[in-house]
Amino acid sequence: MEIYQPIHSSIRDKLDPQYIAFHDKYMQYIVPDEWKPWDASVRTETSLPNTSSTPAEVGAIQDFSLGSFSVRTFVPNEEAPPGGWPVFIWFHGGGWTVGGIDSGAYFCSRACKALISVGGTSAGAVLSLALCTHALTLPSCPAIRLQVLVVPVLDNTASVAGIWRENQHAPWLTPERMLWYRRMWMPDECDWGSGDASPGLLGDDALRTLPKTWLGIAEYDLLAPEARLFAERFRGVGVGVGMKVYTGSTHSLFALEGVLDRGMECIDDCVEVIKNGAW
Repeated sequence: MEIYQPIHSSIRDKLDPQYIAFHDKYMQYIVPDEWKPWDASVRTETSLPNTSSTPAEVGAIQDFSLGSFSVRTFVPNEEAPPGGWPVFIWFHGGGWTVGGIDSGAYFCSRACKALISVGGTSAGAVLSLALCTHALTLPSCPAIRLQVLVVPVLDNTASVAGIWRENQHAPWLTPERMLWYRRMWMPDECDWGSGDASPGLLGDDALRTLPKTWLGIAEYDLLAPEARLFAERFRGVGVGVGMKVYTGSTHSLFALEGVLDRGMECIDDCVEVIKNGAW
């Protein structure tokens, strides 16, 4: 079989052995999406075996159409409190290009009893941050108490010439793939530095308006340096921030929770933060 995505020799010995085994067995043989003509089937079809755990039991799962897209709700299998259930809104990852309503079912089934909070993984983290900034302009929007960001995209102006240099040889989410995702979402480069696209570039005054934030960072993720920088900026302006770096892990950390112990550890940590509102 032809190898399309080998692990770079400079990083191989630093990675989680479970990830190396899975990557060598499956991921290295997959033709990158950015090499193929666009086909909408990539949104819902995957070349990998199932990497997710069976969702936890909940009280109810319902889908609601909001016009151009749908949302899926997970209701806890318990009696609702007097004021009704609080809401946790989760934005799945996929480079604004792949994934759908079935994405993240295991995580959502475990996190559904939460504070009024939001979160997202990878590309979904950008959407979570955009919601937090725009919510301030909506008088009827309840205060968002917390956000959880996992392997987040924070700077859509980043490149190998700058902050990506440190982890440029990280597997799976390569600089080429990230740029492909970016151009699929924002064909006009003039949009790349906007606050909605690059929340990591927001000014200090804007950062001070955001809720306390917890970040899950994969050590050998292309995006890890911008996440660490974002956490430092939060601390600098006095916003509550927590973070955990998952050693030896890659951008696939959250998506491979069914096969990686550190992926499940990340899920457990996120659920604990969301339910308790603290770290």
